[in-house]
Amino acid sequence: MKMQDYVFLPSKFAKLDPDSFKSKSTFAVEIKPKQGYQRKEEQRLQKCPYCLAQYYKLKKKVIDDRSSYCPFDLFSGDEKRMKGAIECLLRSPQNNLKIFKDGTIVYDHEFSTNDLETVLNDCYQTVDICTKETTVNLFSNLICAILLHSYPQSKRSELMQAMFERNRFYHISERDSQVIRDTNEKLISKTKKLFYLVQEKCKRECNNLPKNCVLERILSMQRLPYVGTEYIYDIYDKYSTVINDEIIYSHLINSSWNYTKEHKDSNGNHADNRSSTDSKIRENIEIIKNTNRWKENFSCYNEECIDKSNNKIVEYNSDRTSSDIINKDLIALQNYLLFCTARDCSILITFRQLKPEALLSVPQEYVIKISEDLCFLTSVNVSDLDPKSMHSIERHRHRDINILDAVISILKEELSLNDDQ
Repeated sequence: MKMQDYVFLPSKFAKLDPDSFKSKSTFAVEIKPKQGYQRKEEQRLQKCPYCLAQYYKLKKKVIDDRSSYCPFDLFSGDEKRMKGAIECLLRSPQNNLKIFKDGTIVYDHEFSTNDLETVLNDCYQTVDICTKETTVNLFSNLICAILLHSYPQSKRSELMQAMFERNRFYHISERDSQVIRDTNEKLISKTKKLFYLVQEKCKRECNNLPKNCVLERILSMQRLPYVGTEYIYDIYDKYSTVINDEIIYSHLINSSWNYTKEHKDSNGNHADNRSSTDSKIRENIEIIKNTNRWKENFSCYNEECIDKSNNKIVEYNSDRTSSDIINKDLIALQNYLLFCTARDCSILITFRQLKPEALLSVPQEYVIKISEDLCFLTSVNVSDLDPKSMHSIERHRHRDINILDAVISILKEELSLNDDQ
C-alpha cells in the first residue's frame, strides 16, 4: 500500500510559499497515549493499567525504571496535568514518544536525555537564549495546544462515527455487569493492600476535552461499553469456535452502514444522494458482504449454533438464543476490540514554524499560536489502527495476571527494603 508519511505536513500544504516559514525543517512527534479511560467497575486498584504495566516491564527487565507518565493525566483536559504528562514522556520516552526532524528520528528511548535540549531548541527558531527548562516548557505548551485543537474532519470519519454512536447504545444489563472475578480476586486483593501501604495512586479525575480534538476522538473509542475484560473473556470462551474476526468486523461495518443510512434518511436526505466517498464505502461493504468463506463453517438454527468445521454443536442456556450472538455478545466483542485499537494507537503531530507576518496566507484552522513570535502550521493524524484479532482477548487476560504478579513481587521487595532501612 502507498500511504501518506505522517512525519511530514500533508501534500495540500505543498503549494504554500516557502518564504512563509521561519524554519527550514519539519518536525513531528509520535505519542502512544495508551489507555486514558477505565470504567468505574474496573477501577479496582489505585493505579491505572499503564502504570501497572510498568511493574511488569521492570520485572522483565525491559526498562530500568518506571515511568512517571500517566495516560489519565494526558487525557484529563487539565492543561497543567497534560503538560506534566508530556514532560514525563520527554524524561522517559520508552516506546511512547519519538521526535522526528525531516523524517529522521532525533529523539526516543535510545537517545540520552542530554540530547533533548539540542533537539527542542531546534524545533523553534527564537532570538532568545533558551535554557533546558524553557525549551521543555515551550515544547509542552505547543504539544498540549495541538492535542486540544479541533481540526477539520474528513468525510471518511463519518462511518467510524456511526460505529461509535450505534455501539454506544449497547445495553449493559445487571446480569452482564456481574463480572466473573474468580481468576484475579486474590491477586487484586493483595495488590490493593500493597498500594495502600506504599500510598501510590493515579489521579483519574478529568475535564471535558474539546469536541473533535484528537484526544476526544480516541477517548470516544475507549469509552465504548464492553462490560468488563472477564465477561469479554467469558463470551470469547463460549463462541471462539464459531465466531471469527471476519464475522465480527463485517457485522460491525454492515450494521454501521445501515445506521448511517437511516440517520441520513431521518434528516430528510435522499438515500442515493451520496458523495463519491460514500459510494466507495458502500462498494467496500458489498465486497465484505459477498465474502462467503466464514459462512461455510458457521450457521445458526433456532437455539443451536453449529460449527461445521468439526461438527460441534454449541448449546446455550434457555435465556440465550442465536440472536444473542449476533447482537448483544457480538457488539460486546466489537466494542472491546475497538477499545483495544484505541488503547494502542499512535498520534502523529507534525509542525513547522511560520513567520508571524505570513499567518494570513496559510489555512487558519491548522495554525497554532503560542506567542506573537511563535506560530506553527500543524497537522495531526492517528496511526496503528490495525483491527485487533478476537484471539488477542486470551492473551490480554494472561498478560493482566502476569502484571498483577509482577506488581505484588516488586512492591513486596520495595516494602522489605524500606523496613530494613
